[in-house]
Amino acid sequence: MAEADWKKWNPHGSWHQSGAYHHKSFNHKSMAQQRQKPDRDFAGTENFITLGIASDEIGSLGPCERSDFAATKEIPSTLLGRRKYETLLSIDLAEDEDEPIITPGAKILARKAFDDERPIILATFFQAP
Repeated sequence: MAEADWKKWNPHGSWHQSGAYHHKSFNHKSMAQQRQKPDRDFAGTENFITLGIASDEIGSLGPCERSDFAATKEIPSTLLGRRKYETLLSIDLAEDEDEPIITPGAKILARKAFDDERPIILATFFQAP
């Protein structure tokens, strides 16, 4: 992929105040849905995204500028499984620190709750069975 094309990639997900939800890549929306509003009335737990992390892809993620974020959680690369995508990251929105939405029988490797506002953001790093 040429450098100019790479810059157009810009993959990201959005969950807007109106409840509009989608993921976007190359300025194309996918998985567009209307969900509950992410406000103080948020109920239950809903998955925002779950993605596999392969050990041979770590270098392609690029550096994290911690100053760009309100909070971060560092996960040692030694926790990554040897099989491709047996290690996953789940990001959920929740009304409280309930159980994350992950593969049944999975082993939780690390977990962080960002609970300064509601809904809470749950970040769960886990290994699939």
